[in-house]
Amino acid sequence: MRRTILISGEPHSGKTTLFRRLVEHHRGHIGGVITEEMVNDAGARVGFKVRALDTGAEAVLATKEPGGMRFGEYQIDPTALIRVVNPAIKRAIEYHSLICIDEIGLMQLESEMFKSLVLQAMKSGKIVLATMHARQHVFTDKLRESGDVLYFSIDSANRDEVLEMIESMFIRMIHSQNGDQA
Repeated sequence: MRRTILISGEPHSGKTTLFRRLVEHHRGHIGGVITEEMVNDAGARVGFKVRALDTGAEAVLATKEPGGMRFGEYQIDPTALIRVVNPAIKRAIEYHSLICIDEIGLMQLESEMFKSLVLQAMKSGKIVLATMHARQHVFTDKLRESGDVLYFSIDSANRDEVLEMIESMFIRMIHSQNGDQA
């Protein structure tokens, strides 16, 4: 049985919104990480922060403020992965029945440890819910093409329909994992 659900889409397609809605319904069983936009008073995106779902630990992953390593228009802080993201995924693999990773993005893919943890999560036999960018990348292309995943591409037009499908599958996967009758 497939235990990994991958959701991809362009920026602002609703990946994290969909992810957040799924996670909220299953709190307590979930470990992993969520990536959230940082916006200024005018509503413009100025960066991203990451938050561990189990401990609430946060770190700024990328900002348009000067300093750090340059990645496109952002300055990234690779220590955010080391301090928050990677430990959250490790704990999820070890202690939680649901592993959630938001997002498998280009910045995160600069880390070999992060990629290794994504693969460990997918091989753990636990349910994995992950979002990823829509652009081509060797690592995410392999994930997307794997026969072991359920893959969904979302946009603003299909977001609600896809959410309903994924929620239904997610619930069935949880019941199956727990040995319940669905």
